[in-house]
Amino acid sequence: MNQCDAEEALAGFDRAIDIDVDDAAAYRNRGDTYTEMGEYAKAVADYDRAIAINPNDGMAYRDRGYAYLEMGEYAKAIADLDRAIAINPNDGMAYNYRSIAHSAHGNIFKALTDMQKYGKLGGE
Repeated sequence: MNQCDAEEALAGFDRAIDIDVDDAAAYRNRGDTYTEMGEYAKAVADYDRAIAINPNDGMAYRDRGYAYLEMGEYAKAIADLDRAIAINPNDGMAYNYRSIAHSAHGNIFKALTDMQKYGKLGGE
């Protein structure tokens, strides 16, 4: 996503949030845009809000886990990815991200187990 597209997307999500401050999807999607821009702290804040509104939003936990992973906060990443998987056990990307976090955290066995699960789910 180029800078112009990202700014346009952010403006759209800002408008959606202005219309409905409890629109969890708008916060999650704005967080995704911040993640694509590498602005992980802003992304985490939006994922926090999405989760506060909808605590069963597995994608928000997965995406916040990914942001924590990119920030090097592996324990927080693993905790969020555990929750994402508990909500949606077929979320392959959550297993993929958790595998990376486990590997970075030094737990190769758990990383390999998650990578196998990711593969069994078709890599998606």
